[in-house]
Amino acid sequence: MQAYDYLPKARYALKRNKTLDLHFPAGSGPRHPRFSKNGDYAYASKEWALRL
Repeated sequence: MQAYDYLPKARYALKRNKTLDLHFPAGSGPRHPRFSKNGDYAYASKEWALRL
């Protein structure tokens, strides 16, 4: 799962941040992402592994 920084005043508001990318074992990719009400957190269930 790729991570981005949000920079609303920059020319391009999204900037890739590879240091925050999430990596999953083969065959267990992220599914059904949801964000917290305040937008500070993202949650994604994983296929196959059944973990949060």
